[in-house]
Amino acid sequence: MVLGRTVFPFNPLAERPKRHLQTRFQNAVSLNSRQAISVVEPVFVHNGSMGIRAFWIALLALAVIASCSVRQPEISARFYVFGTLVDVLVRDTDQATADAAFAEIQQQLQALHRDLHAWEPGPLTRLNQAFSLGRTVTLGGDIPILIEMSRWMEEMTEGRFNAAAGALVALWGFHTSEFPVSSPPPTEYDIRRILMMGPSTFDIHADGQTFSSGNPAVQLDFGGIAKGFAVDRIIALLESRGIDQCMVNAGGDLRAVGGSNRSPWRVGIRGPEGVQVGIELAGRGAVFTSGSSERYLEQEGQRFPHIIDPRTGQPVSGLVSVTVVSDEGWFADAAATALMVAGPDEWQQVAADLGLESVLVIEQDGNVIATQVMAPLLIAEQKVISAIRFVTLPAGRFSEG
Repeated sequence: MVLGRTVFPFNPLAERPKRHLQTRFQNAVSLNSRQAISVVEPVFVHNGSMGIRAFWIALLALAVIASCSVRQPEISARFYVFGTLVDVLVRDTDQATADAAFAEIQQQLQALHRDLHAWEPGPLTRLNQAFSLGRTVTLGGDIPILIEMSRWMEEMTEGRFNAAAGALVALWGFHTSEFPVSSPPPTEYDIRRILMMGPSTFDIHADGQTFSSGNPAVQLDFGGIAKGFAVDRIIALLESRGIDQCMVNAGGDLRAVGGSNRSPWRVGIRGPEGVQVGIELAGRGAVFTSGSSERYLEQEGQRFPHIIDPRTGQPVSGLVSVTVVSDEGWFADAAATALMVAGPDEWQQVAADLGLESVLVIEQDGNVIATQVMAPLLIAEQKVISAIRFVTLPAGRFSEG
């Protein structure tokens, strides 16, 4: 399938986005035609052990995916992209078909790593340089699609998700693959200097495939959405090859299709004090977690999470992790990031505004909270389930009706 040209810009202000409008982007993660490229091998970085606390987990999904009752032939392959180990598993597929799909996946992931990397030289860094110098640049590929998706998310979350705030991420030293970061935190002056310029995806202007920005502080960083986008792209590739039972696990964030009540996908996640909790997916689903425990800056015993609130320029606080279950990887990925920024007081309203239904969060004090809709998906001992506080989300402010 060849992706048609992206309609850009998409202005959510012109027509208020409605609940579940993220489905407008389903075709955007279909297979995209590309010119021949030079292969750049992605680098996998092991970040070491996580900090130990009563709730030291970040709800990172384990690579333990099991069928329920019907054991079916499975073929798997492993890749590296965005500093992350990616496992792809397919069911009921012959070896030749699987191998051909795996070869294409390798090419797709290498291209995405090259095109979307926020600090290694490539199309995204060239675009950001053009923005900072007030120049225009001609651009194709996936970046225009991600700008449109990010713009939609920025509007729906009222700025809690802002892919144009990459300058703040870089200022904190998080444009690196080496964690923990040990450089000093930025000064309040430097943070305010960027905030006063108010970088936003709405500052990006497009004329066909020519892009520019009148705001030199706009620096795109797709770290909160690119992994989900990549997972969706792999799923689309597999389905286009007739593989309709498959799972893609990118460092614990995953999407699966083809499960059923007789043979669902079971995702293992770490629960309180290391207790194993499961999420069962029948049919299609994506499970993404955003957490503050793995990547951080550490100074004089204080840890600053790598997730930055684009409204304040400060690292997030209040939540240890957020896990979102949704239909598509890009949306679950970005939504989990936005809810981390929203924090303990606002995440429920933001989740409702986004049309989310299945969310589980761990607060800084160790409390575990989940939406009522999440309850049937959880598999654990009764005492573990009993310790979770289930809540009903408020009405979404942008829902129809």
